[in-house]
Amino acid sequence: MGRPLVILWLSAIIATTSGQVRLEELSELQQRALDLTLEQFHESKDVIKGFKVLSLQEATEEEFSAGTFVRLQLNIKQTACSKSNRERADCKLLRNGREINCTACFKFKSYYEMVSKPFVDCLPVHQLRKEREGMREKACNQIEQKDESGLGFPGVFSFSKSYA
Repeated sequence: MGRPLVILWLSAIIATTSGQVRLEELSELQQRALDLTLEQFHESKDVIKGFKVLSLQEATEEEFSAGTFVRLQLNIKQTACSKSNRERADCKLLRNGREINCTACFKFKSYYEMVSKPFVDCLPVHQLRKEREGMREKACNQIEQKDESGLGFPGVFSFSKSYA
């Protein structure tokens, strides 16, 4: 009787951790997008303490004719350090610190140049609602399709270049 409970418990742990992306697995552009997201978040005058990445739920990257689209979904958590010292190694996460959920979408022409203004939306985890997720999806779709000609599907540019 105890064995099925252990299996159920283990499968619940696997389900909760399998949806996360490890920071070490990020591509250069995804890491750049993450850095820009944190930078933009910390630029707010309302943010006093520094925040660090707690978890990364999504990190996607797609090639389009106008550039590379990167989308991130992450949770960040408040640290004991000020925002100007947030990158120090000794900045510990506050046990009862604020937890923020962010969605960020970027379209890069190159590593240093973006096709359009990025979309970064961060709010406390407990305030995330379906309506807000819908708004985020719509904003990211607009950035994804920015400056695309024709159908704008991933790979269309490379496919059309092969026939030129």
